[in-house]
Amino acid sequence: MASLRRVRALLVGMVVAFVLTLVVENMVFRFFPAENQTGEWTQETMAAYVGGLPTGAFILMIVGWCLCIFAGGMMACLVGLQHLAHMVGVVTMAVLAGSVANFVMVDYPRWVVISTVFAGLITGLLTYSLAEKLGLDRERQAAEAAQTKGKKVRGQKASGAK
Repeated sequence: MASLRRVRALLVGMVVAFVLTLVVENMVFRFFPAENQTGEWTQETMAAYVGGLPTGAFILMIVGWCLCIFAGGMMACLVGLQHLAHMVGVVTMAVLAGSVANFVMVDYPRWVVISTVFAGLITGLLTYSLAEKLGLDRERQAAEAAQTKGKKVRGQKASGAK
């Protein structure tokens, strides 16, 4: 049952991240429309489009991808309620894999590639930290509570034996 919950949590997190990725990339296309692009998108037309984008468009992409990691990771944690590091890690790696696939197909500026990878990893770590602080790992909380209860019982037995 627990593994089914993990799979469901990861699917929800991935879907959220994927949908947000589509929204972010659509926003970039809306805010920075391609000039004279009426036909089908090819690798060459996409490379020409990316080559002509201003810095603000790249910053919007990076921030958007980080938002995808955060929202997808948090949703996976909220649904799964256990193994938070795995939940956030899988969503983070999936979003970064999609970003790197874009970078391989189309030549992005080097600073965008480096910034995306580092910002994505940092966002994943911050998402995990926030999920931990919010107490979303129910399995770990239960184990800690049982351990604390065991210490109290042993302490009471030791004091009662005197």
